[in-house]
Amino acid sequence: MALTSQEAIYVKEVILHGNKLRAVRKSFPLIKEAQLQDAIIYMEQNPLVARHIEAGILYIYKDLLKRSKKIIPEPQPLTTEEQRQLLQLVIAGERKVLHQEKTEHGLLQTVLVPPNYQEVEEAKWLIKTISRMSKDDLAA
Repeated sequence: MALTSQEAIYVKEVILHGNKLRAVRKSFPLIKEAQLQDAIIYMEQNPLVARHIEAGILYIYKDLLKRSKKIIPEPQPLTTEEQRQLLQLVIAGERKVLHQEKTEHGLLQTVLVPPNYQEVEEAKWLIKTISRMSKDDLAA
């Protein structure tokens, strides 16, 4: 699972400036002011975002780390368990989802809203699919 373009912008901004609010504004330029904190939570709930931020910060200090002979790790993909945990947050309504809505001027605006019934059902289906795939891998 790769980073979305918004996540990549967020990661870059946090690494370069250390300001999550600025990073969210850059990631979602048309987001409502009232939803900035929700957007930060949305980003922080994804462990892949945190891994990329950590790897980026380590990369910045790579020259110092070379002297200590530490290896800079590549960000690892989400584990099956981490994927399940993110999906459980959607099912529980604790992870908002991104939607686009039109403003009064006809522009698209990013909003974070609680998952609807279909999104919850898709998350449940994905958990079942991931579980089946994991069992198949263990059986092989």
